[in-house]
Amino acid sequence: HYFDLSGHAAIGAKYDEITAGVSDTTFSVQILSIEVDGDTARCRAQQSESLMWPDGRTFDLVGLYEDELGRREGRWLFAHRNYLVKREKAPG
Repeated sequence: HYFDLSGHAAIGAKYDEITAGVSDTTFSVQILSIEVDGDTARCRAQQSESLMWPDGRTFDLVGLYEDELGRREGRWLFAHRNYLVKREKAPG
């Protein structure tokens, strides 16, 4: 929700940047729905994460993933991902 990224390298680099200095993380996902129509699918999932720094500050986030997938050569791949922030609590 803060940036628009494409590709494994860009996503990995941004994750490394965000978590630099973080001492602990938690991340969980709950699947809400999966709708399959032939070789396409739509999925909804809610996620909850918390980042903690050595000084005890935390960043907590709850959001909703709305994904579109396509099946290629028997494998399901993400075609599009939309993310909606539901709750956010920044340090400080």
